[in-house]
Amino acid sequence: MKKKFVVVLFIFSVYFSSALDFGKRYFDADEPGSVVFYDNHTVFDRSTRGKDSINSEIEDVKSFYTDFKGIKKLTINEKDEKSKNYLILDCKIDSVEFLTLLKPTKTKYRNWVIPYTYFDSKKYNFSVIPVLWRVSVKEASSFVQEESKNGMQKYLPEAFGLFSLPWAVSEIEKKKIITFACETQRNDFEPVQDLIIVNGFVCAEKESLFKDNCRAKKIKITYSEVSFDYELEDSANYQVIHLPQKIMPCKNDLINLEILDVYKGDKYQDVVISGIYFPEIHK
Repeated sequence: MKKKFVVVLFIFSVYFSSALDFGKRYFDADEPGSVVFYDNHTVFDRSTRGKDSINSEIEDVKSFYTDFKGIKKLTINEKDEKSKNYLILDCKIDSVEFLTLLKPTKTKYRNWVIPYTYFDSKKYNFSVIPVLWRVSVKEASSFVQEESKNGMQKYLPEAFGLFSLPWAVSEIEKKKIITFACETQRNDFEPVQDLIIVNGFVCAEKESLFKDNCRAKKIKITYSEVSFDYELEDSANYQVIHLPQKIMPCKNDLINLEILDVYKGDKYQDVVISGIYFPEIHK
Protein backbone atom coordinates (compact mmCIF):
# COMPACT_ATOMS: atom_id res chain seq x y z
CA MET A 1 0.00 0.00 0.00
CA LYS A 2 1.31 3.44 -0.88
CA LYS A 3 1.93 5.96 1.83
CA LYS A 4 -0.35 8.94 1.44
CA PHE A 5 0.77 12.40 2.51
CA VAL A 6 -1.76 15.20 2.23
CA VAL A 7 -0.38 18.71 2.04
CA VAL A 8 -2.89 21.56 2.08
CA LEU A 9 -1.82 25.16 1.56
CA PHE A 10 -4.33 27.84 2.54
CA ILE A 11 -4.00 30.93 0.39
CA PHE A 12 -4.90 34.28 1.91
CA SER A 13 -4.23 36.46 -1.12
CA VAL A 14 -4.38 35.90 -4.85
CA TYR A 15 -0.74 36.73 -5.57
CA PHE A 16 2.44 36.58 -3.50
CA SER A 17 4.91 39.19 -4.71
CA SER A 18 8.55 38.51 -5.20
CA ALA A 19 10.73 40.39 -2.70
CA LEU A 20 14.02 41.44 -4.30
CA ASP A 21 16.95 41.98 -1.99
CA PHE A 22 18.39 45.29 -3.18
CA GLY A 23 22.17 45.55 -3.15
CA LYS A 24 22.74 41.78 -3.17
CA ARG A 25 24.97 40.37 -5.89
CA TYR A 26 23.48 37.36 -7.68
CA PHE A 27 26.02 35.27 -9.59
CA ASP A 28 25.69 33.69 -13.02
CA ALA A 29 26.16 29.92 -12.74
CA ASP A 30 27.84 29.58 -16.15
CA GLU A 31 29.87 32.75 -16.63
CA PRO A 32 31.76 35.14 -14.27
CA GLY A 33 28.92 37.65 -14.61
CA SER A 34 26.40 38.85 -12.03
CA VAL A 35 23.50 41.24 -11.44
CA VAL A 36 22.74 43.68 -8.60
CA PHE A 37 19.30 45.28 -8.21
CA TYR A 38 18.67 48.70 -6.68
CA ASP A 39 15.44 50.64 -6.32
CA ASN A 40 16.08 52.85 -9.37
CA HIS A 41 18.91 51.19 -11.31
CA THR A 42 20.36 47.77 -12.08
CA VAL A 43 24.01 46.80 -12.53
CA PHE A 44 24.64 44.01 -15.03
CA ASP A 45 28.05 42.35 -15.11
CA ARG A 46 28.00 40.52 -18.44
CA SER A 47 31.60 39.32 -18.23
CA THR A 48 32.47 36.14 -20.12
CA ARG A 49 35.41 33.76 -20.13
CA GLY A 50 37.85 34.18 -22.99
CA LYS A 51 40.55 31.73 -23.99
CA ASP A 52 43.11 33.14 -21.58
CA SER A 53 41.27 35.92 -19.76
CA ILE A 54 37.95 37.35 -18.60
CA ASN A 55 36.15 39.66 -21.03
CA SER A 56 34.61 42.28 -18.74
CA GLU A 57 31.42 44.20 -19.56
CA ILE A 58 29.66 46.24 -16.85
CA GLU A 59 26.43 48.11 -17.54
CA ASP A 60 24.63 50.33 -15.02
CA VAL A 61 21.13 51.14 -16.30
CA LYS A 62 18.15 53.07 -14.97
CA SER A 63 15.27 50.79 -14.08
CA PHE A 64 12.01 50.42 -12.19
CA TYR A 65 9.75 47.58 -11.03
CA THR A 66 6.09 46.70 -11.27
CA ASP A 67 4.21 43.71 -9.88
CA PHE A 68 3.04 41.04 -12.28
CA LYS A 69 1.11 37.93 -11.15
CA GLY A 70 3.20 37.28 -8.06
CA ILE A 71 6.56 38.21 -9.60
CA LYS A 72 8.44 41.41 -10.39
CA LYS A 73 8.61 42.95 -13.85
CA LEU A 74 11.84 44.87 -14.43
CA THR A 75 11.86 47.69 -16.98
CA ILE A 76 15.22 49.16 -17.92
CA ASN A 77 15.99 52.21 -20.05
CA GLU A 78 18.74 51.63 -22.59
CA LYS A 79 21.14 54.36 -23.74
CA ASP A 80 19.09 54.84 -26.91
CA GLU A 81 16.06 55.53 -24.64
CA LYS A 82 14.37 52.29 -25.64
CA SER A 83 12.83 50.24 -22.85
CA LYS A 84 13.47 46.55 -22.27
CA ASN A 85 11.39 44.34 -20.00
CA TYR A 86 12.35 41.31 -17.95
CA LEU A 87 10.26 39.04 -15.77
CA ILE A 88 11.96 38.06 -12.49
CA LEU A 89 11.29 34.71 -10.82
CA ASP A 90 12.92 33.79 -7.53
CA CYS A 91 12.82 31.31 -4.68
CA LYS A 92 14.91 30.28 -1.68
CA ILE A 93 15.75 26.70 -0.71
CA ASP A 94 17.52 26.36 2.62
CA SER A 95 20.06 29.20 2.43
CA VAL A 96 20.49 29.20 -1.36
CA GLU A 97 18.61 31.81 -3.40
CA PHE A 98 17.73 31.19 -7.03
CA LEU A 99 16.78 34.07 -9.34
CA THR A 100 15.91 33.97 -13.03
CA LEU A 101 15.48 36.76 -15.58
CA LEU A 102 13.21 36.10 -18.56
CA LYS A 103 13.15 38.17 -21.72
CA PRO A 104 11.47 37.61 -25.11
CA THR A 105 13.16 35.77 -27.97
CA LYS A 106 12.55 35.77 -31.72
CA THR A 107 10.93 32.35 -31.41
CA LYS A 108 7.22 32.44 -30.58
CA TYR A 109 6.35 31.73 -26.92
CA ARG A 110 9.94 30.93 -25.92
CA ASN A 111 11.82 32.77 -23.17
CA TRP A 112 15.45 33.77 -23.04
CA VAL A 113 16.44 32.43 -19.61
CA ILE A 114 19.23 33.99 -17.53
CA PRO A 115 19.74 32.11 -14.21
CA TYR A 116 21.50 33.51 -11.15
CA THR A 117 22.30 32.15 -7.69
CA TYR A 118 23.20 33.65 -4.32
CA PHE A 119 24.66 31.90 -1.27
CA ASP A 120 27.09 32.71 1.51
CA SER A 121 30.42 31.48 0.12
CA LYS A 122 31.97 31.72 3.59
CA LYS A 123 29.38 29.35 4.98
CA TYR A 124 28.95 26.95 2.04
CA ASN A 125 31.71 25.37 0.00
CA PHE A 126 29.92 24.03 -3.07
CA SER A 127 32.10 22.38 -5.71
CA VAL A 128 29.80 23.82 -8.40
CA ILE A 129 27.46 26.81 -8.13
CA PRO A 130 23.95 25.44 -7.36
CA VAL A 131 21.38 25.83 -10.13
CA LEU A 132 17.75 25.00 -10.77
CA TRP A 133 17.73 22.22 -13.36
CA ARG A 134 14.71 21.30 -15.46
CA VAL A 135 13.28 17.81 -15.23
CA SER A 136 13.20 15.41 -18.19
CA VAL A 137 9.71 14.59 -19.44
CA LYS A 138 9.02 10.93 -20.21
CA GLU A 139 5.36 10.98 -21.21
CA ALA A 140 2.00 12.67 -20.67
CA SER A 141 -1.54 11.34 -20.68
CA SER A 142 -2.53 14.16 -23.02
CA PHE A 143 -1.28 17.43 -24.42
CA VAL A 144 -2.44 20.23 -26.72
CA GLN A 145 -1.42 20.38 -30.37
CA GLU A 146 -2.03 23.26 -32.77
CA GLU A 147 -1.24 24.09 -36.37
CA SER A 148 1.55 26.59 -37.03
CA LYS A 149 3.39 27.81 -40.13
CA ASN A 150 6.12 25.27 -39.34
CA GLY A 151 3.72 22.37 -38.95
CA MET A 152 2.02 20.84 -35.92
CA GLN A 153 3.10 22.41 -32.61
CA LYS A 154 3.18 20.10 -29.60
CA TYR A 155 2.79 21.59 -26.11
CA LEU A 156 4.82 18.82 -24.51
CA PRO A 157 8.47 19.70 -23.79
CA GLU A 158 11.23 17.13 -23.45
CA ALA A 159 13.25 19.39 -21.16
CA PHE A 160 10.62 20.97 -18.91
CA GLY A 161 12.03 24.47 -18.50
CA LEU A 162 11.08 28.07 -19.20
CA PHE A 163 13.12 28.18 -22.42
CA SER A 164 10.82 25.68 -24.16
CA LEU A 165 7.12 25.49 -24.89
CA PRO A 166 5.11 24.62 -21.77
CA TRP A 167 2.98 21.57 -21.10
CA ALA A 168 -0.63 22.36 -21.98
CA VAL A 169 -3.57 19.98 -21.60
CA SER A 170 -7.27 20.56 -22.15
CA GLU A 171 -9.28 21.08 -18.99
CA ILE A 172 -11.91 18.63 -20.27
CA GLU A 173 -9.45 15.71 -20.37
CA LYS A 174 -10.32 13.14 -17.69
CA LYS A 175 -6.65 12.45 -16.98
CA LYS A 176 -4.09 15.23 -16.89
CA ILE A 177 -0.84 13.50 -15.90
CA ILE A 178 2.78 14.17 -16.80
CA THR A 179 5.64 11.79 -15.96
CA PHE A 180 9.19 13.05 -15.49
CA ALA A 181 12.56 12.32 -13.89
CA CYS A 182 15.32 14.34 -12.21
CA GLU A 183 18.23 13.87 -14.60
CA THR A 184 21.38 15.78 -15.55
CA GLN A 185 24.58 14.94 -17.40
CA ARG A 186 26.08 14.34 -13.96
CA ASN A 187 24.27 12.12 -11.49
CA ASP A 188 26.44 12.88 -8.48
CA PHE A 189 24.24 15.70 -7.16
CA GLU A 190 22.56 15.69 -3.78
CA PRO A 191 19.28 13.73 -3.34
CA VAL A 192 16.28 15.83 -4.38
CA GLN A 193 14.25 17.14 -1.44
CA ASP A 194 12.29 19.84 -3.33
CA LEU A 195 10.53 20.32 -6.64
CA ILE A 196 10.06 23.82 -8.05
CA ILE A 197 7.04 24.45 -10.27
CA VAL A 198 6.26 27.38 -12.55
CA ASN A 199 2.47 27.43 -12.78
CA GLY A 200 0.57 28.85 -15.74
CA PHE A 201 1.76 30.11 -19.13
CA VAL A 202 4.70 32.37 -18.17
CA CYS A 203 5.89 34.10 -21.34
CA ALA A 204 7.94 37.31 -21.44
CA GLU A 205 6.82 37.93 -25.03
CA LYS A 206 3.08 37.85 -24.24
CA GLU A 207 2.31 38.28 -20.54
CA SER A 208 -1.46 38.02 -21.04
CA LEU A 209 -1.14 34.29 -21.73
CA PHE A 210 -0.92 33.69 -17.98
CA LYS A 211 -4.49 34.87 -17.31
CA ASP A 212 -5.87 33.81 -20.70
CA ASN A 213 -5.14 30.14 -19.97
CA CYS A 214 -6.05 27.98 -16.98
CA ARG A 215 -3.49 27.30 -14.24
CA ALA A 216 -3.14 24.20 -12.10
CA LYS A 217 -4.68 24.51 -8.64
CA LYS A 218 -4.77 21.14 -6.89
CA ILE A 219 -2.20 18.57 -7.96
CA LYS A 220 -1.17 15.06 -6.92
CA ILE A 221 2.49 14.03 -6.89
CA THR A 222 3.35 10.34 -6.88
CA TYR A 223 6.73 8.59 -6.86
CA SER A 224 8.21 5.46 -5.32
CA GLU A 225 5.87 4.59 -2.38
CA VAL A 226 4.80 8.22 -1.86
CA SER A 227 1.62 9.99 -2.98
CA PHE A 228 0.34 13.37 -1.77
CA ASP A 229 -1.91 16.26 -2.81
CA TYR A 230 -0.78 19.88 -2.94
CA GLU A 231 -2.52 23.18 -3.67
CA LEU A 232 -0.57 25.56 -5.87
CA GLU A 233 -0.81 29.33 -5.68
CA ASP A 234 -2.26 31.25 -8.61
CA SER A 235 1.13 32.88 -9.15
CA ALA A 236 3.69 33.02 -11.96
CA ASN A 237 6.63 32.76 -9.54
CA TYR A 238 8.64 29.68 -8.60
CA GLN A 239 6.73 27.52 -6.13
CA VAL A 240 8.78 25.21 -3.92
CA ILE A 241 7.23 21.88 -2.93
CA HIS A 242 9.11 20.17 -0.12
CA LEU A 243 8.99 16.41 -0.64
CA PRO A 244 8.18 14.07 2.28
CA GLN A 245 10.74 11.58 0.96
CA LYS A 246 13.94 12.34 -0.96
CA ILE A 247 14.32 11.36 -4.61
CA MET A 248 17.62 9.78 -5.50
CA PRO A 249 19.37 11.01 -8.67
CA CYS A 250 18.40 7.97 -10.72
CA LYS A 251 16.84 7.74 -14.19
CA ASN A 252 14.54 4.95 -13.03
CA ASP A 253 12.93 7.04 -10.28
CA LEU A 254 9.92 8.41 -12.18
CA ILE A 255 7.57 11.06 -10.80
CA ASN A 256 3.94 11.62 -11.80
CA LEU A 257 2.19 14.96 -11.48
CA GLU A 258 -1.57 14.90 -11.94
CA ILE A 259 -3.74 18.03 -12.21
CA LEU A 260 -6.89 17.58 -10.12
CA ASP A 261 -8.37 21.10 -10.14
CA VAL A 262 -7.65 24.37 -11.94
CA TYR A 263 -7.82 28.14 -11.78
CA LYS A 264 -10.04 29.13 -14.72
CA GLY A 265 -8.57 31.02 -17.67
CA ASP A 266 -10.13 34.21 -19.03
CA LYS A 267 -10.17 32.97 -22.66
CA TYR A 268 -9.07 29.35 -23.04
CA GLN A 269 -9.73 25.93 -21.51
CA ASP A 270 -6.12 24.76 -21.73
CA VAL A 271 -4.33 24.15 -18.40
CA VAL A 272 -0.67 25.18 -18.55
CA ILE A 273 2.44 24.51 -16.48
CA SER A 274 5.57 26.27 -17.78
CA GLY A 275 8.31 24.36 -15.97
CA ILE A 276 9.32 21.91 -13.28
CA TYR A 277 12.80 22.12 -11.73
CA PHE A 278 14.90 20.60 -8.98
CA PRO A 279 17.97 22.07 -7.23
CA GLU A 280 21.14 20.59 -8.68
CA ILE A 281 23.57 20.87 -5.77
CA HIS A 282 27.04 19.34 -5.64
CA LYS A 283 28.89 19.34 -2.34
